[in-house]
Amino acid sequence: MVNPPRYLLLENVKGFEESTARDHFVQMLRSRNYAVQEFLLSPVQFKIPNSRLRYFLVAALTPGQLRCPPTDTVLTAIPDYAAGNEQPDPVATFLDPGCPDAKHTVDEKTVCKFGAIMDLVNPESRSSNCFTKAYAHYAQGTGSALVTNAEFFDRERFGALFDEHIAFQATSRAAQATDEAAAADAAPAKGNVLHSNGTCPLLALGLRYFTPKEMTRLHCYPEDYTFPDSVTDKQARRLVGNSLNVEVVSQLIRYMLGDGAPAEKQR
Repeated sequence: MVNPPRYLLLENVKGFEESTARDHFVQMLRSRNYAVQEFLLSPVQFKIPNSRLRYFLVAALTPGQLRCPPTDTVLTAIPDYAAGNEQPDPVATFLDPGCPDAKHTVDEKTVCKFGAIMDLVNPESRSSNCFTKAYAHYAQGTGSALVTNAEFFDRERFGALFDEHIAFQATSRAAQATDEAAAADAAPAKGNVLHSNGTCPLLALGLRYFTPKEMTRLHCYPEDYTFPDSVTDKQARRLVGNSLNVEVVSQLIRYMLGDGAPAEKQR
């Protein structure tokens, strides 16, 4: 290449650092005199309550350009970035004001069937699971849902409701095993656990999905960032699920450019 790029920044999932493709790529960069540094970083290290552990590689062609001399190891923190021991900000910091549209509510069928395996957080939580492009489409492993009923922000009350859910689930399945025909008429379908008042216990949590705007805040997009009107909520969530955390990448760029001390994050 006649005019190779002066800087490179690569992002991939955790595990790429152990791949043959990574080995070949790093070897190629170093053979062309790039200074290379690798990282495993998550937004929680930057006071953002969202886990999104990713592999990053930064490379600079200019000698001595990186803020600190590169190492041969995969770092788990950016040199000279003083995050301290502070906890991430509470989830409430990133939520929309007021009550979001009811369209973001987790539907009853999903709550009753999958609520017990969903990752659930509340506004006081200081962590949330990584969002994927399947968020709000698949229940498990795609991102956290939000508990809106303040009664269950208390850990003990929250745990008690789950115990109640498990008890009703056992009762329901026992009834089906005892009299399958009667259960078809009187008992809930398998996986749909009913409360004593005829509703699923977990419905009391008031579960909803994070809105696309809240997801962009957790990814540290500028507050004035908006999607075109033609983009649906489903499309917006898919896009954010495939994106990067702006704060993490901005600090890596500052490190790569040797741009003085890290800047405070701005939302």
